[in-house]
Amino acid sequence: DLRDIQQAQESYTRELLQVIPADVQSVLDVGCGIGDNARAMLSRGLKVTALSPDENHKRYFEDIRAPNLSFHSSRFEDFETDEIFDLVLMSESQNYFDAEIGLKQARRYLRAGGYLLIAGMFRKDCSTDFSAIPNIKRDYLETAGKNGFVTLETRDITRHVLPTIQIVNNTRLLHLEPSFDLAKRYLHASMPLKLKLLKLLFRKQIKELAELASYYARRTNPALFAAQVEYLIVLLQAQRLPAKSEAGSAK
Repeated sequence: DLRDIQQAQESYTRELLQVIPADVQSVLDVGCGIGDNARAMLSRGLKVTALSPDENHKRYFEDIRAPNLSFHSSRFEDFETDEIFDLVLMSESQNYFDAEIGLKQARRYLRAGGYLLIAGMFRKDCSTDFSAIPNIKRDYLETAGKNGFVTLETRDITRHVLPTIQIVNNTRLLHLEPSFDLAKRYLHASMPLKLKLLKLLFRKQIKELAELASYYARRTNPALFAAQVEYLIVLLQAQRLPAKSEAGSAK
């Protein structure tokens, strides 16, 4: 039920905060959602800059009275600030933009020796049903290395998120699918001609909905999820890059 999902979120946030290094004081929270992680970090005395392009998320931050919190309605790719951070957090957001762009942007806003903390889904090499997840761990970490990051820690918490996947799957099987089936049966029995006309007029949209339903049926299947996806917490550190001017001044 909802309490189980809430407890799972709280457990996830606790584990995420355990990975934040002790020397971190300021955080850029990329894809901050409704602010669960931001609230937890604020409670630890961290300064948080929260970032989301979704205007609906903004209202969840309006009630948070904290002088060390700021919210920006912006995509990470478009974000501009003169501020430098100790840590960039991407909690379930690293798949929403190109890996190269995201890593370069993170590097741009981190101090030398700062950290990039990622928590989210990575597609396994064998995956055929989760193509919407663009990043594979090996390739992502290789790209991170090319952008001046070294991997400090990787935690696989897939088994911890499976209960939440199971709850969503149960909701789909016990409530959503029966409701749609009941509506379809009602329309077929009470107005078959109108139903045929609707199918004719909206066949493209109906096909897209069917494909979407099939996608979520696969994505919320716990066994399939565990076989083809790994949910990871990854801590990377930005290395000090050699100054370009040093090579030029030697000539």
